[in-house]
Amino acid sequence: MQLKGRKPKIDDSGLVRLPFPAEIAIETHSYCNFRCIICPYSAMKRPKGIMSKKLLHKIIDEVAKESPDTRLWFAIMGEPLMDKNIISHLKYAKENGAHRLHLNTNGTFLEEQIAKDLADIEVESVYIAIDALSPEIFDKVRPGGDFQRIMRNVENFIKLRNEHPTCNTEIVVQFIVMDENSHEVESFHHYWSKKGVVVKIRLRQGWGVNVDAPDLKNAKIDRFPCPWLIRTMNVHWTGKVTQCDVDFEEEYSAGDINHQTIKDIWDSELSKRRERHWNYDFEHSLCLNCQDWAAGRAEFLYPNAESKKNAPRWSIGEKTN
Repeated sequence: MQLKGRKPKIDDSGLVRLPFPAEIAIETHSYCNFRCIICPYSAMKRPKGIMSKKLLHKIIDEVAKESPDTRLWFAIMGEPLMDKNIISHLKYAKENGAHRLHLNTNGTFLEEQIAKDLADIEVESVYIAIDALSPEIFDKVRPGGDFQRIMRNVENFIKLRNEHPTCNTEIVVQFIVMDENSHEVESFHHYWSKKGVVVKIRLRQGWGVNVDAPDLKNAKIDRFPCPWLIRTMNVHWTGKVTQCDVDFEEEYSAGDINHQTIKDIWDSELSKRRERHWNYDFEHSLCLNCQDWAAGRAEFLYPNAESKKNAPRWSIGEKTN
């Protein structure tokens, strides 16, 4: 694994000033069927709920108008495939010009009809967080899930994607390295590479200071501007905007899409916070003790090394699942 000990420089990190977020994570609802040890969901105090169709369409319409290449991630604190309207949401986005669609899922509900719908819509990528190659380890790190069901769903989805006449959806299986599963990293990579999908490996994040993440505390990486703050925006089901997943309780909301535009919020409060990072000022309450900036650089291993270079790249995928 190349992440630990790597010292990226700002000038080769790919982080630049942007006029509009490169990626927007959308929480269409905040319910999840898992209780993963890497996630503070079980302790979350803010109310759970479902985003209105009107609000979601407002977000999608602005992205389509202002920046159609912005990537939309359906994620944050909820399992998106639990949303009975997720397929219609994705169709609306694709049909109205917000074409770069990405889905993070734990795989439980990636059943045949959903899989067919995702292939028909041709979402750009589907990330499945698994973190294990055995039911025993899976049960330790991702309580609430059914390992065999998820494995079956993912393998069926791969088969369906491969047989679909036009679908080029990138399927990514994720492995977050932690003490409980680190011995399965290589076998996980080997197993899924043979299936012809991308394997994503990253360090365990701390959600600020809410989850123990010893690898981040011990990583010898020089501090640099946080990629989630610099590149992304989170919109909760309420319409409240947060700078990153660390503010999962909405304690430091940067704005409200119900009353503002994405562009307004990006150019006002979030702009001020980004400038602090560009100036190496990490004293904001959300940033002061956070190490998650070091988890933003993930390693993507492609099944065909000749067609795509195996290298770290920025992604918010599965930071939230």
